[in-house]
Amino acid sequence: MATAGKTIAFGEIQPTDPITSAQKGAVPPAAAAAALAAPSSLLNPIDYPQDWDFCTVGGVRSPGIIPKKGISGLDRVNKWDVKEGKGTKGATTTYVGRPPIPFSIKFWLWTSAHFQAWDAFASVLRYDPSKTSPGEAVSFFHPAAADPSIGVSSVVVTKIGGITEEDDHGLYSRTVDFLEYAPAPKVAAVSTPAGSKYTTGRGDPNAAPGTQPDPAIVALQKQAAALAKQAQGTA
Repeated sequence: MATAGKTIAFGEIQPTDPITSAQKGAVPPAAAAAALAAPSSLLNPIDYPQDWDFCTVGGVRSPGIIPKKGISGLDRVNKWDVKEGKGTKGATTTYVGRPPIPFSIKFWLWTSAHFQAWDAFASVLRYDPSKTSPGEAVSFFHPAAADPSIGVSSVVVTKIGGITEEDDHGLYSRTVDFLEYAPAPKVAAVSTPAGSKYTTGRGDPNAAPGTQPDPAIVALQKQAAALAKQAQGTA
């Protein structure tokens, strides 16, 4: 596809030469083992670029590709009510809710097959007001939305944009606006923090004073001290 030098998407960017370990720095075996032992739940765009080229709505894959910067507004916001004190410093901060996320996605289409596939994709986006329940939510997946910090997995559609010509080389786009479907629980979770909390644990280098030492580290320290004393005696 010719797009006058446009960069299509994450999945189509491939390095011309493989990066050697000498160029990027050798990874210590211990660090590599730790990475394998604790894999990330996020399909990041470096290791899984093709998964960022599309989304699935209601189990139907989007046609064409999602271009770079094609997703906007996918930010998690927490609402706080701040009541400032009168004649004093500070304020009372109360958590009041986590509103649903409104976001939009642009899709690039450039072949007849893409436009044919759009018809099937659009069938899960449209609402029929003649139905008993025309506003049903649908499942949604994209790595950016599945990020644990964002956590969007169900949506409703607020707007479907028309076909837009992107350039003079046969590239077209359509934009869809989504709204996260997240019904409020029956029990409200409004709360005012009583103060800050710092949690420490085993092996925490920033452990606060008074934290119990790790027995394994204490044993190693004692062993090192004994070896140092023995070395001084034989010197």
